[in-house]
Amino acid sequence: MDNTVGLVHTDNTTEGIRESISRALSLIKFETTGKVKSVVIKPNLCYYWDSTTGQTTDPRVVSGLVDWIRERYGSDARISVAEADATAMRTKHAFSMLGYRRMAREKSVELLNLSEDSVVGKEAEVNGRTLKFDVPESLLKADLFINVPKLKIGLPKGRKRNTYGCYTPRNSTISVLNSDTIGNPFVILHEFYHHLRTHSVDKQHKGTEKNANKFATEFLQAYESAKRMQSMS
Repeated sequence: MDNTVGLVHTDNTTEGIRESISRALSLIKFETTGKVKSVVIKPNLCYYWDSTTGQTTDPRVVSGLVDWIRERYGSDARISVAEADATAMRTKHAFSMLGYRRMAREKSVELLNLSEDSVVGKEAEVNGRTLKFDVPESLLKADLFINVPKLKIGLPKGRKRNTYGCYTPRNSTISVLNSDTIGNPFVILHEFYHHLRTHSVDKQHKGTEKNANKFATEFLQAYESAKRMQSMS
């Protein structure tokens, strides 16, 4: 399956973030099949760190997605923002501490703890093996599920310090060495390739470093070519 990436600069204001989300989705020509009446947005709230630390999803991003969904699918679309408890994090506290309860009130959306949701047993065939797993019922009932990955400053424990970035399939997270690296599009695109090439069920990675470099290089070349053509028109 082909994967298309939209890369958009934002001025880091609430309105700027909202506009950049709309532009990015327009660039990739995002489309859904069938009617969309129920939507679940899954931010990355791994702990109680504020979004300014680079560790958790900014609620302004989720707010912008809510606005885009309602503009696209109508104001009556039912929208839930969902997260699950972690070993050292409880979703109800994260929602309160990280600005999600305020956002939910302002946007009239539901907050959902997936750890308290009913689950449905599912099976999937992966590389000749049958995997059994439980899926929260709310995700199965949703017409549209949006997973919001998060860039994180600082590499996971045990990573070599000469590594600029890495991707962790378990929690769909791109980590970068420092705040300077986060502005390097090659590193971000390289790691995003690994995100695209990781199987959603068993989290097995199918890509290579060579292909990740090729993906990032060709994306940047196409971007520079488009810029040149735009300046000439």
